[in-house]
Amino acid sequence: MSPMYLLLLMLFASPQQTTEPSSPEARMAAYEARQKLAEQTFFEGWPITSVGPRAMSGRVVDLTGFVGQPHTYLVAYASGGLWRTTNAGSSWEPLWERGASITIGDFGVNPNNSDEIWLGTGEENSSRSSYAGTGVYHTEDGGKTWTHKGLTDSHHISQILVDPTDPATVYVAVIGRLYSKNAQRGVFRTRDKGATWEKVLYINDNTGVIDLQMDPRNPKVLLAAAWERSRTAWNFVEAGPGSALYRTEDGGDNWTKVNEGLPVGENMGRIALAISPANPDVVYAAVDNQNPNPNPKPEYQELTRKKLRDMDEAAFLALSDKVIDRFLRGNGFHEEITAKTVREQLTADEIALDDLRAYLMADGNADMFDVEVLGVELYRSDDAGKSWRKTHAEPIPDFAWSYGYYFGTVFADPRDENTVYIGAVPLLKTTDGGKTFKNILRPNVHVDHHAMWINPYDPNHLVLGNDGGVNISWDGGDQWQHFNTLPVGQFYTVTYDMATPYNIYGGLQDNGVWMGPSREQDRYSASWRKLGGGDGAFIQVDPRDNATVYLGYQFGNYRRINTQGGAPLTIFPRHRLKEPAYRYNWMTPIVLSQHNHDILYMAGNRILRSMDRGESFTEISPDLTTNPSEGTGDVPFATVTALRESPHAFGTLYAGTDDGRLWITRGAEWAEIGQTITQGLWVSGIEISPHDAGSVFVTLTGYRNDDFRAYVFASDDYGKTWRDLTENLPDEPCNVIRQDRKNKQALYLGTDLGLWVSFDAGKTWLPYENDLPNVPVYAMEIHPRENELIVATHGRSIFTLPLNWIGELKENTLDEALFVFEQSEVTFSPGWGYLPWAWVGDDYEPDHWDIPLYAKEAGTVTVEVKHGDQVVYRKEHAVVQGPQTLGWPYSVSVETETKQPKKKKKKKKNKDEEAEKAVVWHRGQEGQTYAVAGDYTLVVKGFGQTVEKAFTIKESPR
Repeated sequence: MSPMYLLLLMLFASPQQTTEPSSPEARMAAYEARQKLAEQTFFEGWPITSVGPRAMSGRVVDLTGFVGQPHTYLVAYASGGLWRTTNAGSSWEPLWERGASITIGDFGVNPNNSDEIWLGTGEENSSRSSYAGTGVYHTEDGGKTWTHKGLTDSHHISQILVDPTDPATVYVAVIGRLYSKNAQRGVFRTRDKGATWEKVLYINDNTGVIDLQMDPRNPKVLLAAAWERSRTAWNFVEAGPGSALYRTEDGGDNWTKVNEGLPVGENMGRIALAISPANPDVVYAAVDNQNPNPNPKPEYQELTRKKLRDMDEAAFLALSDKVIDRFLRGNGFHEEITAKTVREQLTADEIALDDLRAYLMADGNADMFDVEVLGVELYRSDDAGKSWRKTHAEPIPDFAWSYGYYFGTVFADPRDENTVYIGAVPLLKTTDGGKTFKNILRPNVHVDHHAMWINPYDPNHLVLGNDGGVNISWDGGDQWQHFNTLPVGQFYTVTYDMATPYNIYGGLQDNGVWMGPSREQDRYSASWRKLGGGDGAFIQVDPRDNATVYLGYQFGNYRRINTQGGAPLTIFPRHRLKEPAYRYNWMTPIVLSQHNHDILYMAGNRILRSMDRGESFTEISPDLTTNPSEGTGDVPFATVTALRESPHAFGTLYAGTDDGRLWITRGAEWAEIGQTITQGLWVSGIEISPHDAGSVFVTLTGYRNDDFRAYVFASDDYGKTWRDLTENLPDEPCNVIRQDRKNKQALYLGTDLGLWVSFDAGKTWLPYENDLPNVPVYAMEIHPRENELIVATHGRSIFTLPLNWIGELKENTLDEALFVFEQSEVTFSPGWGYLPWAWVGDDYEPDHWDIPLYAKEAGTVTVEVKHGDQVVYRKEHAVVQGPQTLGWPYSVSVETETKQPKKKKKKKKNKDEEAEKAVVWHRGQEGQTYAVAGDYTLVVKGFGQTVEKAFTIKESPR
């Protein structure tokens, strides 16, 4: 099916969503409203903890090194911000994490001043999680401060070039909106450091510029790669007649199309460019040629999916039973479908070969990878880009299945015009100008590649950016090292187990499913463990053993494993032959029942239930989607995206879809409940109240229509009526909502810009920005025992936030000048006052007791600890507005002398009586004095109030 035909289907026969794209003015106004709310700093004293993982990193979109600064690199992550290292990767400093969009497409550095950086927001790739940016930002102090420089409606920026002879002149290549048309596409130029911009190259409102390169001999000579592409929730068109190369010799005033020797037409896809520094007359273009491949790779098996497409019945029946059975088992047909039954049904005209073909079409992964197009081709120009020739006679084998929407890079060696690297899947190197290619991928390098810097003075020194982070090579790609100390994982999902301490499980973008400890202390620890591959999907853990785990990857491919060992069980429910296929979302929801841990729910376009831990499944719902018969394109759509089970009653489930339908079942029939709120939007999250059986919360997102408004609703009557919870919430796409387990008035909301908290059931919201960047929050859960909010971000890994104090909030607590919450238990440790080892260093923090309190405003308080009537500790603390903790390091004031026990009184006849002993305090290794087991009183004084809390230090179990 040609891209043009798919485009016609998308326009005339596709599902319709009713919301409109957000204006750039509305987006920036929403961010300004967020900043104003954040000024209240209410959460400054309520710390959130990054628990990793750091081992696998996340998707890199751009990077660079610096000549003369051999240990300094800048790295931009798709949704993890901009980072810098000055010690060759031993440590990293974040430079960009607070803007209106943390997502990045590209950055450019002034060649004469490495502290001057131009940042283009909005990832250049067209993935499902490629977030839209808010234009161009600029810093002249190495990232300490940033200024917005416009192009707000650009959404996705692919390249920024700074004129080395005039740094006030900057060129920006803009792809434009991903999900809708707009005019802010093409090449833009400023000559006054972003005060004003000119659009110097424009093709049309559906064609942007995906790459822009500058001749190192003359900065006015530029080559631009235009790319026509469009995406919806149900389709991606990766090519079009607008795709072409353009060249200018006057800095963009005039452009000439230079397509001689290149493929042209509706199947011309994405183009990547590289001008050889060794000989700038030599230019390479990696072209995604979407024309059909007339000579596809031969398949040596007698029966394959591709061969079945063109096979007639006679040829099929001539195959052996062994060949047919191997094919049926390898492609997920039900066990009762065998060569014998297929022969019988074909002969009796009960089925046709088209039924077998239709069965195989319901596979999102096959749709993505089994494409018979020419794919990536390398072209070379020897006249500075004016004419082109293909460098190789045969197609490049086993390379870049899904090039356009996700890949598009080529890099030229600075010393040898015939050495070139192409990045996609895998990483290829040619040393003969593109005639032959060598795979230089290694086991410790991720397979998806997006960026590379080649040291101009040492071409064997390569820095590579991919979906697994950053790798470095010193021998031209023969061997690689991995930088794995940045918390930039892109999580889709998160859950937990009930071990002590509990573990966290999460599914990551193209990095599989990982588990790790919730109490991670060593930030560089390798204690996180990989459990599965692909794009990590939902995970469920059986609390009976904390070892049985249900996990999977994209499009409904799940397994049941045991983390202690044993054979896994494949879980991928398939429809029956001749019945409508199940449609599985990219992230297919699964739910392990809270009421019976043998019951597993799985959602395609219908809800499926297993009563035997995934061994078999039964449909328990009709098709819950709009079930469009046409126009769903090459992306699975009309699927269930959110599924939640009620903790109050077995059989009560809520389900939401990507095409705007919301449903409830209370054990039998399904009822649609979202007609008044969903507007054709994507249902991104459902939360059933742990307090009230009929209360439910829903988040919706219009992101896949370039709609950035906030949609959050609540119902108290099982979805019959709804109320809007966005009164003071600025417009940000919303992904997930959770209600506090102890305080029904407290809500937590995850959006594409971070975390929000409400203490009044959603009437008002405050942004949580304390050590949490403006990063997409994709998933959240609350651990029921530890009462911690687990926050999974798509770009900065996982955080945990303690919630214990929130359960004590009463209606007027936040109006009090000073409030001290209940204290945690304390157990004496003989290690108080002792370093764990002599070489611990300056970063060691001694044991301390957290004293949680709330102050209505900033000021000072005095903390006292009393033993009986004696004050053994007193310290004045500065406090901030809001909740916080103050630390008591278990120390006893030097004024309290350690006393020896009094001598025993003389015995009187047969009675032993011993006088009461004075307290013997604990001594640290440096002679400091510390508390011992016993009864104490905490006294907090401040703001005209005195609050006392009795507590006990328990005896050490040792």
